[in-house]
Amino acid sequence: MTAACPRATTVSPRIARGATFQRRRFATRCAQDRVREKACDDEITGVTSQKLCHLFRAPLLSPAQEVELAARAAAEVSASISGIYSEACFNIDAGPVGSRALDGKDGETLRWLLRETFQPEALTAQSVLRKGSGGVVAVVEVGPRMSFTTAWSTNAVSVCHACGLTSMRRIERSRRYALLSRDPLSESQLRAFAALVHDRMTEEVYEAKLDSFRVATLPVPVETVPLLAQGKDALRAADERYGFAFDDFDIDFYA
Repeated sequence: MTAACPRATTVSPRIARGATFQRRRFATRCAQDRVREKACDDEITGVTSQKLCHLFRAPLLSPAQEVELAARAAAEVSASISGIYSEACFNIDAGPVGSRALDGKDGETLRWLLRETFQPEALTAQSVLRKGSGGVVAVVEVGPRMSFTTAWSTNAVSVCHACGLTSMRRIERSRRYALLSRDPLSESQLRAFAALVHDRMTEEVYEAKLDSFRVATLPVPVETVPLLAQGKDALRAADERYGFAFDDFDIDFYA
């Protein structure tokens, strides 16, 4: 009786080439992910942060909207407020290029993207809010929270990259209001006005002109829960420590 020889397993060259391609593509993807994670970490910690450059466009609101907002501010904030002027500010993070992003052909391309087609001269390198204003002027600026990138910024950066401005990393649009008043406004009155014109959940007040998107606080370090080693007790301990509000169903589900 002879023993049957096991059948030799062969792999076609096409399958082998396909497997090699998949491995290379996976390795490339992992490398790209590591680069993106490093860039994100650097942005959070401010390792590679560059000073932002700025462009301004006025007016932000129509004249009728400015009159309406001034009337509301006079009624709800201070009767001393007699007028409001507005403008948009584009806070531009061009990475290592920095302020050179506004120079030469690239600068002209960026300005062409950000200005209005019917009023191109309204886009300027300096704010125009305080020019030609009478009385006491206080400027309030509000914009997206710096801790996350808005969808508007993502679209703007994508358009910039498509136009050859590959150094652009983030562009956020903030709103600036010049409050014209007969008497100086207090800090509490300025905060009251800011509450009228921004959403505290997704936006914040900029106390000064932004020079970086770096946030003041760092994220809490990631902690590992030893679920395999300690089971449900480890999950219950983490629930008490961090207030996850897990019930028995949640603990059974995750454990």
